[in-house]
Amino acid sequence: MGVDVGKNNLDVLVFPSGNRCRLANTPAGLTELLARLLCRLDRPPLRVVWEAPGGYERLAHETMTRNGFNVSIVNAKRVRDFAKSQGRLAKTDKIDAQVIA
Repeated sequence: MGVDVGKNNLDVLVFPSGNRCRLANTPAGLTELLARLLCRLDRPPLRVVWEAPGGYERLAHETMTRNGFNVSIVNAKRVRDFAKSQGRLAKTDKIDAQVIA
């Protein structure tokens, strides 16, 4: 699962299904995300990958880790560089979530 983290929102893309959603980057939004993910317990383990945009990911990281998810935090510049190497020059939250996934 790739998550583009912003000050106010989390743009989420689950790979390989392509399911996506936008949730608030708040305790309530994270509770909703956990509820959605816990419904998929019959599937293989999920790795959650966040980009690190200067601290906005902290609440999400702590919440997911505390609930037993495998979480990786990646450098935002490297995500952007990877997207460019794949020919994805546009920069939107949805594209970033897809690149991270």
